[in-house]
Amino acid sequence: VFGKYSEMSLENMKFINNTANSMGGAVYANGGSRNSYKNITFNGNKASSGGAIYVHGESQDTFEDVEFIGNEASGLGGAVLYTDADNIVFEATFKYNRANDGAALYIKSKTQNTIVNSQFINNTALLGGIVYVNQVVFIENSNFTQNDAEYVIHLDGVNTSGSHVHDSKFD
Repeated sequence: VFGKYSEMSLENMKFINNTANSMGGAVYANGGSRNSYKNITFNGNKASSGGAIYVHGESQDTFEDVEFIGNEASGLGGAVLYTDADNIVFEATFKYNRANDGAALYIKSKTQNTIVNSQFINNTALLGGIVYVNQVVFIENSNFTQNDAEYVIHLDGVNTSGSHVHDSKFD
């Protein structure tokens, strides 16, 4: 799926074993997008960055009841890579995703991001974190279980001051 300056509402879908030569194995969105993902599975997708999803530009996206399973990026964002994002809200499950940094999520944003009621299970980052963010992030009611990385949450830069993790579990 490709969108530019889009407002996509994706619901009740499965993206399985898709491959992109560069970015966004299943979804690539460019430019000020507002996308909604609900009841979707991304399984086994691959790209150099953003194994399942790559979004560039001022996006305001929401994820509800979304599963990312076994997605892979040779670079950044095993499941999801955002650059220049505005405000992303995740309620998702991330299992068995792999990347150099941001095995589950790699978010380079301009404003805060929210991760709630999410599960991060058996993800692998070769060099960095399971979740990478460069701005304030609020993580609530989320579980991080049996992940393999240098950092579980990689907060990069002075703009991450004020980030909060509440009612979450790390095993």
